[in-house]
Amino acid sequence: VLNEEVYVQPRIFPTPASEQENRVIVISDIGYRAPVFSALMTQSLPDLHLCAAIDAHQCFPFYVYDEDGGNRRENITDAALARFRAHYGDATISKWDIFHYVYALLHHPGYRQRYAGNLKRELPRIPLVPASGVGPFTSTSPLGPLSVHGEGMQSASFPPSPRAERGSGGEVGLERGPGGEVGLERGSGGEVADVEVALWVTKPELWRKLKPLARQMRHKPTPAEAALWNVVRRHGIQGLKFRRQHPIERFIVDFYCPALRLVVEVDGDIHQYTAEEDALRTEMLEALGMRVLRFTNEDVLHHPDDVLATLTAAATFPSPRAERGPGGEVGLERGPGGEVASDVFHAFARAGQALADLHVNYETAEPYPLGMQWQGTTASWRVEKMRLSPDRTALVVNRALTLTGIPPQTFDYRLGSRSALEWVIDQYQVKTDNASGITSDPNRYSDDEQYIVNLVRRVVAVSVQTAGIVSGLAALPFGAEEASG
Repeated sequence: VLNEEVYVQPRIFPTPASEQENRVIVISDIGYRAPVFSALMTQSLPDLHLCAAIDAHQCFPFYVYDEDGGNRRENITDAALARFRAHYGDATISKWDIFHYVYALLHHPGYRQRYAGNLKRELPRIPLVPASGVGPFTSTSPLGPLSVHGEGMQSASFPPSPRAERGSGGEVGLERGPGGEVGLERGSGGEVADVEVALWVTKPELWRKLKPLARQMRHKPTPAEAALWNVVRRHGIQGLKFRRQHPIERFIVDFYCPALRLVVEVDGDIHQYTAEEDALRTEMLEALGMRVLRFTNEDVLHHPDDVLATLTAAATFPSPRAERGPGGEVGLERGPGGEVASDVFHAFARAGQALADLHVNYETAEPYPLGMQWQGTTASWRVEKMRLSPDRTALVVNRALTLTGIPPQTFDYRLGSRSALEWVIDQYQVKTDNASGITSDPNRYSDDEQYIVNLVRRVVAVSVQTAGIVSGLAALPFGAEEASG
């Protein structure tokens, strides 16, 4: 096959082996003319007009290569991965999770509707979904070099902190309401007062008591604390300075970065029995305007790269303080049903992976159980030109065979101006080119005489399952309300 214009495809699918491991999200190009935005994942060289004959498309692969097939590298940057992990407080998030998350988001009905105008003018902006319709909204493009768009961005500064009462020894006692909640000073309209937080230091008499203990703890760190200190010193997180075993009020925190007001705690096995104390400690530190990240010994000793990525993201993208769990763990912004933001992210990722597997492997999907009505005495599977019945519940394959029982959800999954089934009907017909006289006969695509009929049944199955997944996606928040604010 000779192609005049190959664009960057030799960097996406340079060899047959790359088609076994790489996947590509293909989306409508800027200024598309089809009635709807399209997104389709493939594992092979895509046609320029994959989803609409009148439009071109753009490809976003998971891997890119040198043209000889070597030097494989992931197209989602480490910075994007670090940001997702830091935003959700979840070090288990992988680049494949982000890739599938993006694919699901591009199918979200609310996202497509809310950003219909933007999708015609520019490449998609990818929000970091909250746990519910209320929460911080940020936007990033993780499929290429990380970029942050200003629209809908929240301030990178920390939110106003609760006003703390102090005891005679300088200890923090949080002002609380009747239900034990931390009180926020509010204006007449209920807004939080813009309290200017001063630089907190431990009172001199308390400092004299804590200083020897802090020095002793620095000289005798736990293995995990020593390992994290080596990570911080060796990599120099964004050129920022960290202090070890640093007194803040009546606490000695494991690590502290003054420039970020960031506290990093390393939790050993004992912390599984001190969840309430850890939560109160975290709450008090946050009342002082600190941000607290907690890692387990397991994280530090066995997953140092993940810890480094989270710290780098925290230094690069300071984010508003999140609600915290019983042990003070981060990233637990919750919706009205108690769902965690990272849970919503993983729901998108799972949906995206299910959609990807359906669309990439559509030719091997389990065929939909359509009925078969035969006319006459001679059975034939040959296709000349298929057509739908007026009510679109049946497909006339030829004079002898009609497929029945096509569910209406089949037509909900659309690529460009037509459903996937209508694409098959249009492409799988015998055609003769007037100029050359060459005949294209899809019956010769396979030695299996039932190939086209089974392909129709598989496309119906994929379409119905896609419609079901997309319907489920519609219930997940994606941050549109926050962006509009």
